[in-house]
Amino acid sequence: ASGVLTLGIGASVAVFTLIDQVLIKPLPLPDASRVMVVGRSEHSGVGPVSPLQYQHLRSLDGVISIGLAQPGAQVNIVGRGPPEVVSATFIDHTLLPTLGLHPVLGRNFAAQEDQPHGPNVVMLGYGFWRRRYDGNREVLGQALIVNGRAYTIVGVLPANFDALDFRADVVLPIELPANSTDDGTNYVAVAR
Repeated sequence: ASGVLTLGIGASVAVFTLIDQVLIKPLPLPDASRVMVVGRSEHSGVGPVSPLQYQHLRSLDGVISIGLAQPGAQVNIVGRGPPEVVSATFIDHTLLPTLGLHPVLGRNFAAQEDQPHGPNVVMLGYGFWRRRYDGNREVLGQALIVNGRAYTIVGVLPANFDALDFRADVVLPIELPANSTDDGTNYVAVAR
């Protein structure tokens, strides 16, 4: 009987924790109630979008700002410290403003850095910056080798960038052509 009671209490705590995180506590973003993930309707919720769908979403009435991310990648890096495989997210220059976020150090990506063959720039995730660079504020302008190519560090993301599961050690420009017809659906669109 005590095992069933323990199981019941454990299940109740787990459900409350999920409800608390999803419904009660707002995302740690400015004006979080106006931020939403947008995309295809799927049985499990909102699905990913293609670059072509993203272009259509950008033109909708009522959308103040919309940003695009491609989380979940891994890249090889060489820089301060030994070579390492780290998590990476690709974003466009509009994602941070859409989330209401600003780098804690340095700057966001510029529009021309989203384009194919744009400048090789990278932003560091907050935890990665603290771990790999000891929180050194002189990191801006340093080179980081990502998958064999040199990138210039232009910013450090705030710790709450991970709020929408965009956890990343490094963040790179998404490099989508302006009129992409790519119909691959492995991108996340966030609107305000």
